[in-house]
Amino acid sequence: MDDYHFVTVDPQKAKRQRNPPSDIFKLMYRFAPVFLLAAALPFLMFFVVSPPELGLLTRADTDSQLRMWLEPATVVTEPGRTVDLRVMAAFDDDRKLIPQIKAQVTGDKGIEVLSSSVEYKTPFNGQVELGVVKVSAIGFEGGKVLIPQDLVEIRAFDEPLEIVTSPAEIVVRRP
Repeated sequence: MDDYHFVTVDPQKAKRQRNPPSDIFKLMYRFAPVFLLAAALPFLMFFVVSPPELGLLTRADTDSQLRMWLEPATVVTEPGRTVDLRVMAAFDDDRKLIPQIKAQVTGDKGIEVLSSSVEYKTPFNGQVELGVVKVSAIGFEGGKVLIPQDLVEIRAFDEPLEIVTSPAEIVVRRP
């Protein structure tokens, strides 16, 4: 007994078998995500090593600060002797300047402030010397020389500004 098999050939399948898609394109299609990751990895590493400075600061977070103090911070003197104190200010904001500033200096009960006002009319940023005040101890009791915050006047500066002041100590030496 003979067995016969008949095979029919579909012309589309025969054409595909004669011209199979290139193996390179198959590999590229399968490994496309790996190639994309390899291309993007240097850029991702750049942002991890040196991330850009992103600031989510609001206006309340960016209030500037003006610091004022007297130098030297402690002075030892005798009764009636006049001492010079430098009035210093520091404003550390790279985007703004303090246009003009005027300040009054006061003293405790045993301290006489001879020249109590300083004015600086040049716009500044950073640390500057506003001027010099002269103080004298009246008796044998010392005291503090202060820059009251309410006596600091800043002209033509419309932004919120925090003012921080530090006093100087006058110590009277007994003969």
